[in-house]
Amino acid sequence: MSISRRRLLVGGAGLVAGALVVHHYWDGESETADSFMLYGDTFDASMTAHYAELRKVPGNICISPANISIALAMMAEGAVGSTSTQMKTVLGLPPGVSVCDALANRGTPIAATAQRGYELAMANALWTQTGLQVSPTYRKRIQQTFRANVLQADYAGDPAGSCNSINDWISNRTHQKIQGLLPEGSLGAETRVVLTNATYFQGSWQEPFDRKDTEDAPFTLLDGTTTTVPLMTRTGGTHDYFEDEQVQVIRLAYRGGEISFMAVLPKDATRFSDWESGVSAASIAHWVKNLKSTTDVSVWLPRFKVESSNCLNEPLMALGMPDAFRAGVADFSGVATGERLSISTVQHKAYLDVNEEGTEAAAATGSIMYFNGGAHFHAHRPFLFALRHEPTGTLLFLGRLTSP
Repeated sequence: MSISRRRLLVGGAGLVAGALVVHHYWDGESETADSFMLYGDTFDASMTAHYAELRKVPGNICISPANISIALAMMAEGAVGSTSTQMKTVLGLPPGVSVCDALANRGTPIAATAQRGYELAMANALWTQTGLQVSPTYRKRIQQTFRANVLQADYAGDPAGSCNSINDWISNRTHQKIQGLLPEGSLGAETRVVLTNATYFQGSWQEPFDRKDTEDAPFTLLDGTTTTVPLMTRTGGTHDYFEDEQVQVIRLAYRGGEISFMAVLPKDATRFSDWESGVSAASIAHWVKNLKSTTDVSVWLPRFKVESSNCLNEPLMALGMPDAFRAGVADFSGVATGERLSISTVQHKAYLDVNEEGTEAAAATGSIMYFNGGAHFHAHRPFLFALRHEPTGTLLFLGRLTSP
C-alpha cells in the first residue's frame, strides 16, 4: 500500500476573561474528568523564547504559554526520530524518554471545585479523519496525560463542516470569546489530524478597583505620541511589589489568591524594545522571587482589552523544530501508521479583558493625583503582563500592552 503525505493541523485557543469554579471539559468516550494538569515552570524557558520570536511583530501581544506548550507536547508524543528530538528540545524536555513519561512527575492535578473564587478550565482534543487508524498506545497516553478527547471529523467529505465543528468546540469552551480559530479553507482532503487546546480563565480582583476613581489620562505610545485611555486607580494599598534600577513590578491577586496578574513596567520608556528583548524565564523568576508585601503602594493601570491571533509556524521553526513542518521529512508515525503526517499550521488565539472588577481570559481629560510617600506604579506607558497560577508557578498568559 502506498504511503501518502498528509497534514497535521494544530490549533490552540487561550482566553483570559472576569469569577468562579474550576472545571475541565470532557465530551467524548470517557467519563467526566474531575481535574486537569498544570506543569509549573516546566515550559517557561521554551515559552519565553517563543515570546521572544513573537515580540518582533509590532503591537499588543497576548499568548498562553500553558496552552501552547500542552498542544506541542501532545504533538511531540507522537513524533519519532529527529522530529521528536527537535520538538522535545524546543519544549525543554529530555530526548531519551517519551513526552508523557517526562511529564509524569512534573504535573500537578488541579481538582474541579466551586470554592476557589475563579474559573479556570482547560480542554484538549484530537480530531482525526474518519477511518484513520490512530495508534492505540498514542490514544491511551494522550487521554491519560492530557485528558484529551479523541474525536472524528470528515475533512475529505465535509471540510467546511469540520472546520465549523472544531471552531464551535473552541468557542464553547472559551465562553464564545475565541471565535474562528481555524480560518476558512484551512482544512481539506489531505488533512488527517487536528489537535486543539482551549484555556479559559475568569476572575474577580481580590480588591476591585472603584469605577468612580477611573479617569481618562494620557498613555505614551512607543513612538512618543500619546493617546487617551481610562486609567484605573487604587491608592495607598498593600501589594506585592518590587523595584530596582530597571523595572517596577506589581502583583495583583484575583479572588481566592491562587491566580495573579503581574505587570512589569520598565523605567526607561525610550528603550522599551531593547529592554524587552532581554526578558527571559530567569527574569520572570527573579521578579517573582523578589516581590514583597509593601504598604502604601498606589496603582494606576489602564483598563484594556487585547485580542491576539498568530500563526506559530515560523516562530516554532526558528526555535529549532523545522522538521515537523516538512512534508516527507516529518515523522509522526507514533500518531498513526500508514500515513506520512506533517504539520500544516499551528494557530493560536488569545483574548484578555482587564477592568475594574477583574479579568475576563483607547490629550488627557482627567487628572492624576500623586500621593506623597509610598510607591507609585503608574502604568501610563507600555508594559509587560503575566497571569500565573501561584501554587504551581504555571505561566497561564504572557503579553505586552503597547497601545490600550
